Amino acid sequence: MTAQNATAPTPPTLRPYQVQLIKDLYNKLGEGYKRVAVIAGTGAGKTVIAGQICAHAEARGCRLLFLVHLDVLVGQTYDKMRAFGLHCGFIKAGWKEDPTAPIQIASVQTMTKRHWWKKWHADVVLFDEAHTTVFSQVGQQVLYKTHPNAVHLALTATPYRLGKSQLGDHMETLVASPVPSVLQKMGYLAPMKYYGLSAEHQIDLSGVGTVAGDYDERALKNACDRPELVERIVEEWLRLVPDKRTIAFCVDVEHARHVADAFNQANVPAATVDGETPIKDRQKLYADLRDGHILVLTSCNVISIGFDEPSVEVGLLLRPTSVAGAAPPADWARHANCAAYGQAARHDSRPGGQFGAAGLSRRHPVLSPAYKRRPRRHRHRQRPDKAVPRLRADCADFFDDLPRLQARMARRKPGMSG
Repeated sequence: MTAQNATAPTPPTLRPYQVQLIKDLYNKLGEGYKRVAVIAGTGAGKTVIAGQICAHAEARGCRLLFLVHLDVLVGQTYDKMRAFGLHCGFIKAGWKEDPTAPIQIASVQTMTKRHWWKKWHADVVLFDEAHTTVFSQVGQQVLYKTHPNAVHLALTATPYRLGKSQLGDHMETLVASPVPSVLQKMGYLAPMKYYGLSAEHQIDLSGVGTVAGDYDERALKNACDRPELVERIVEEWLRLVPDKRTIAFCVDVEHARHVADAFNQANVPAATVDGETPIKDRQKLYADLRDGHILVLTSCNVISIGFDEPSVEVGLLLRPTSVAGAAPPADWARHANCAAYGQAARHDSRPGGQFGAAGLSRRHPVLSPAYKRRPRRHRHRQRPDKAVPRLRADCADFFDDLPRLQARMARRKPGMSG
């Protein structure tokens, strides 16, 4: 790899609401909270926000551990860190390790096979895609065993999770960016137009059961991956949004391939990306979409995470989610994350589009950040004025107080959790 910081980069300019979100975060830390959920929807600029926090930390001599849950996200994260001129090391197979670097970008997949990070002192731990990383085995180790006295920041666009365990079980409070509707009014997200198939052409879910609160994938595939339905989707796409760059969210890989085949048969250039697609091939597909060599890119659980291509104009939501009362969080999360790409894609006055046969807009009408707080077991109820020194909350000055805070936490009696 080339030497870092060979030329001084120009850091990204933060939007006003991003600046405010970071200030809100520092105010919470100044009140004595050490575990904070940072919620910013798709398109709100989570990686830029994280980069600015990392830049503040490095400038004040702090060390930061940045956890990502997929190997593919390491490079994307590093690109943003490099834009801020930050010195990074990596815990990722195939990337150069540098334990002396003040910022470590770590894949939880690789961390299970490495051990030196357990004794690597971190003042701050930042969990990217926190609804996943916090709940991983490595994430729980970092929170409660290896780095319990660090400041823990949980960054996510979709805080709701399937099942009982939620971010509020591990974080103490939250800060959030404006919701998508407000970002639209501010001009940072494109206005949206929603299209759906008529009732008689909607997916018939009457015979689809649920597993762990969401639709059984095998039965769902049989309901969604029908030639007549796929053909109808292509026909409506040609009628409503022809020649617009489109990403499609499908049930499984075979469904994604069938949708791409149908578009190709209609002389609309299309391709499929899935979890087995090599990174270089994915990047080429994304570039082909951006350059107009393909107009439709179909996927299953790939584009929905870590995808950032501003040229996309339309999202095809072809994978229904359950409305089972026991598990609305996961449904909301998947719908919100997919639907937001059409908004985030356009930064001009042209509207983005959402089109689907899954009935998601009808069953999930609300797209707004949410957070579920549960009291932690055996939680030590702190008095901020005594149990934890108050931190200065002006901009990033709280980092200057971290050594004093950690020293106080280390002197606590056994059994007191922070």
